[in-house]
Amino acid sequence: MLAVSGVPWVTVLFLLACAWVLLAAGGMRGALSVSGLLAYGAKATPLILDRGETWRLLSANLLHKDLLHLAFNAFAIWNVGGALERAVRPADYLALIIFTALGTTVASAVGADSISLGASGIAFGVLGASATFGWRRAVRGRLRAHFGLRLLPWLFALFLAGLGSAGVDNWGHGGGLLAGAACGLFLTPRLWPGEAAARRLAGATGGLAGVLASGRAPAFAQGTTLHWVRGSDYVPVSDQMIRTKLNELAQKDLGLKINLEGVDGLTIQARVASAISSGSGPDIVCALNNWSG
Repeated sequence: MLAVSGVPWVTVLFLLACAWVLLAAGGMRGALSVSGLLAYGAKATPLILDRGETWRLLSANLLHKDLLHLAFNAFAIWNVGGALERAVRPADYLALIIFTALGTTVASAVGADSISLGASGIAFGVLGASATFGWRRAVRGRLRAHFGLRLLPWLFALFLAGLGSAGVDNWGHGGGLLAGAACGLFLTPRLWPGEAAARRLAGATGGLAGVLASGRAPAFAQGTTLHWVRGSDYVPVSDQMIRTKLNELAQKDLGLKINLEGVDGLTIQARVASAISSGSGPDIVCALNNWSG
């Protein structure tokens, strides 16, 4: 029989980590700038593929753009993930979080070039895991409201809402959902023997260590210089003022140096094409005040 008991410590610690990252990045005071998001680990496909910053596959799940963004994701993860953690072995649940985080950002990196961040993919992942776990373990009684196929209408409704909304990383949501649903088939109820759970945790930890070992340190930790290309204002004084002010803020708040290059707006697309073909180029391209990777 399935039992739900204990304190969901993994969920608590994960949400505290998200809050700490937001506080460290300065997001408690308002929405973060694009440079701040990149410095603190947002997913940016060129930085992952071209610069080898694979640590972003995990860090992007911890970072949120502001307090409201974190609150929405925390509400879902606490209510769904917290219940699931109390029903399965903690080692299994920790492995689920790691695999779902990787599934979210890998799918996003493959399918979308835009900057993305947040734990919404993990929220979809724990929903998917709760559905498949409850179905495979044939959960009965009052717990059927929390685990099993009864969650599918909620999943479909939330995913469709994302498809109809601008600025939502649906690739990340889909990747997190698929990874979570797959992991849910292998979750072990809390009161069962834990050998299999320990093996899954070891595998997830090995994957986590591999990601961290193969990537570079975060930008704010290594004093990175970011190469930023934008369309020139064609007013030298204005370009210089922007360059000076941007570097002052980046050095003060993030410990970064910005190499801001102003170019003719008509040449920006050619610069992007050249960077893609050569496998190297600027870290950020700002074209007509829209962000492109």
